[in-house]
Amino acid sequence: MPDRDVERKWRLAEYKLKTEFSIPSERLHLVDTIKTLFKKYVTENQLSDLASIALYYRLSFFSILLTVRTLNTMDMQIPEFRLNDIMPIYTDSKRISAEAEDCVVLEKCISSINDAIEALIKDYQ
Repeated sequence: MPDRDVERKWRLAEYKLKTEFSIPSERLHLVDTIKTLFKKYVTENQLSDLASIALYYRLSFFSILLTVRTLNTMDMQIPEFRLNDIMPIYTDSKRISAEAEDCVVLEKCISSINDAIEALIKDYQ
């Protein structure tokens, strides 16, 4: 997959998250890691636009959870953080993934990320 197409998918996914949830990529603490993983998964698996958006949402959600978890373990609690406030990102990621023609490919390639997300969500419940 040409880098130009991957970059287009990145910009589309960024735009969608910013439009839907008012979260620009600049506010994500691990944006460089997200972009690296995004490019890797999109390129290696030839992900469609929908699967790419779902992937971006999932990676962004994971990034937010990891950031909050790290701050909590450093006794830097974020009192205003509520898991329910960001769950719609995860829910939309799963919905968009289910709509993608390559849903099975996406979910298979990010299964370890999904497992880590589920473990973090369980921690907050």
